[in-house]
Amino acid sequence: CCITRGDPPTISLTTGVMNTLSHAEQVFAIGRFSAMVAAGHVAYLQMAMLTLERSPRSITDVEIDMLELLKHHHGGWDAGVHREDRLKLGALAHAWQQRAELSADRGGLTACRDLEAALNGIAKTTAHDATAASTLTWKALLEKHKGEDPAALAAIPPKEDPSRHEGYAVYRIQMLRWWAKTPAGQAYL
Repeated sequence: CCITRGDPPTISLTTGVMNTLSHAEQVFAIGRFSAMVAAGHVAYLQMAMLTLERSPRSITDVEIDMLELLKHHHGGWDAGVHREDRLKLGALAHAWQQRAELSADRGGLTACRDLEAALNGIAKTTAHDATAASTLTWKALLEKHKGEDPAALAAIPPKEDPSRHEGYAVYRIQMLRWWAKTPAGQAYL
């Protein structure tokens, strides 16, 4: 899934999401993207995509096409930018995106108001195909990473997409479960 800028912005859902996620999980996914649009994150997400140029194994076909489109429209954005500065910018974009994913999860949970569906929605985004996603649960994912340090799970390299990385998904699940218990989380549920 992805968001494209425009007036209004467009949220594109993949057939994998439509065929694999339950209705409540789809509402969570749409809520996540709506939260990103409402927060003004779309331009920053696209800048992170353009700056980091993640490998095709960590992004979807739709995102590969978007990256090519962004390169076409914004080609040369980095002309005159030193390699070290581009690496710093990439690290900052990655760190920003990691935090934006956590905020988007809260927006998705607020939209679907179903913690179980939200957590399963996060887990299913880590699957490499629809068959694996259809049986994956957040509990199974947490069990797989039982005993691992949350900080280590969150420390993923910039070339890995925090919206689909398995270790980061475990961290996101832990953070969303925590937030849902806070007074702020309870106020939205």
